[in-house]
Amino acid sequence: MKLLSFVIPCYRSEKTIQKVINEIIDTVSQRQEYDYEIIAVNDFSPDNVYEVLTDIARKNSKIKVINLARNMG
Repeated sequence: MKLLSFVIPCYRSEKTIQKVINEIIDTVSQRQEYDYEIIAVNDFSPDNVYEVLTDIARKNSKIKVINLARNMG
């Protein structure tokens, strides 16, 4: 099985990140030859995207969250 890694920079995306992650999971799930991991990077976003990401990751072990201490642009 091949592993696909998705790295998603997140900034001001608390309202949209769940949909993006769901679309990735739905798409990859249709292809049995692939497994996946999603690495979501909170780029010091001023909204609550970090809380949303940690909640999503708590429910799915294939999702990892990185929380940056400052905006990297």
